[in-house]
Amino acid sequence: MDKITNININKIVNLSRDTLVDHHLAGRVQRDTWTIIAKVHVKADDGYVFRNKPRLIHRVVSTTDGTNTRDFLDLVFLSRTKDTDGLVTDYYFNLIYKNDTSTSLLNDIKVKISYNAILKTNRSISFDTPKEITSIEYGNSIVQQEGGQRLILVKGVPGSKFELTFNRKSIGHSILNTSATHGSYRIDPVVGRVESIVASIPKNSSYYTFSTNIPSTTVRSTLVQGGFSNVNKVIFDNLESVIIGDRLYSPEIPKTTVVTVSVLDPDGDKFSVSTGYEVQLSSNVTLTNNKSAIFKRSDQYDINVYGLKNDAPHENKTTITTKLPTTIPKCSIYQYLDPVLTISATTGDTDYSAPASVAYVGRPNASAYTLRNLPDYSGGKQKSNFQISWVLDASGAGGKTFTLVKNPVFSSASQASSDFTNSVSSENGGTKVVISKLNLTGAGTDTVTITANVNIVKFGNSNVTMNLDLDNIVAI
Repeated sequence: MDKITNININKIVNLSRDTLVDHHLAGRVQRDTWTIIAKVHVKADDGYVFRNKPRLIHRVVSTTDGTNTRDFLDLVFLSRTKDTDGLVTDYYFNLIYKNDTSTSLLNDIKVKISYNAILKTNRSISFDTPKEITSIEYGNSIVQQEGGQRLILVKGVPGSKFELTFNRKSIGHSILNTSATHGSYRIDPVVGRVESIVASIPKNSSYYTFSTNIPSTTVRSTLVQGGFSNVNKVIFDNLESVIIGDRLYSPEIPKTTVVTVSVLDPDGDKFSVSTGYEVQLSSNVTLTNNKSAIFKRSDQYDINVYGLKNDAPHENKTTITTKLPTTIPKCSIYQYLDPVLTISATTGDTDYSAPASVAYVGRPNASAYTLRNLPDYSGGKQKSNFQISWVLDASGAGGKTFTLVKNPVFSSASQASSDFTNSVSSENGGTKVVISKLNLTGAGTDTVTITANVNIVKFGNSNVTMNLDLDNIVAI
């Protein structure tokens, strides 16, 4: 159907290969109301059958505001007729129209209906449903720190051809087994050129499956090269594969202390086997020569899938279901290090020192119940609660005493109502804590004690520091 300008509303329009003529529509419609303006019957000629459903071919009407004929014309499927072999010979639709103003004309709108029928006797052509990838199954979205094999199922219509990438986000490398990729590559919009799998859903199945290995969080085990005392530049035997942001673990670094790589080869002279590998760390450390060191990394693994043109000449390009995200990536798997919760206090007052922080190592996404059933790093059981007792001592300030500015308040619901930073789980990576029984004693003296109970409801996936600014609580 090529042009719609003058025809009675709701008239039946019959279309077939032998009746390729213009049909004209005219009538009156109400503003902003979808109105049936034609009944459309698309019929295959004798001996022919349809291989796909007819559709409207839309076009841009106004480039100024982006108006498209799809904004006010649509073809609504009603029914179809099949022959004795179950092949479609006829389609029936309603053609509907809407305008944002009342009108008695259809404004000289032109639109085409595209349809295609083939000889029924051509048995080499498949009459399968349109090719589509319908879902990707990959198991739990969280992978353990030790990594391991993952079985991936790409589900869809049999015969659907697709291309898939599976990338480690931190370094932009594919983690697909090279035996499965057969030398194919794709330009990924996030990480660039990466290996890919090009495959089709088998004709006798609803899914294509493959397995691949997700690596461990440990990216390098090495030794300290030389002794270092309270410095942030340290040399190691080998740091190949280590990148900025990787966390350093060592027997000489408390597990509650988070130390990460800030700069690789900070002086530009030590980053090889012959010179040793020097890095600048996020904080000062003390490490002895030949002490073991492990660098670990939390990461994200992204799966993307793309529809390809199918091999059979009559088949269209494979589509991707709208149930999968339209954005990149389509699916992600996450791998986390054990998060550290730190409760700290700071002050800018030089008349006394801030107390030591209290830190606790948890597990990713672990609830209080889960924590209480996990071993800790000393051979006992994890805790989900502990107490804080901070002493502020101004005895060396020449007779000065503390004045209470306000009673400290903790809120896990509103950051604006909390004297502790990062107290709202939806904003700190998922760690939910309740700090109760906050109590301050010693106001009017040179020694103040702050006590509180800390209950961990749930750990999130990242390190969190909840800091109390003492200058908002006390003054001297």
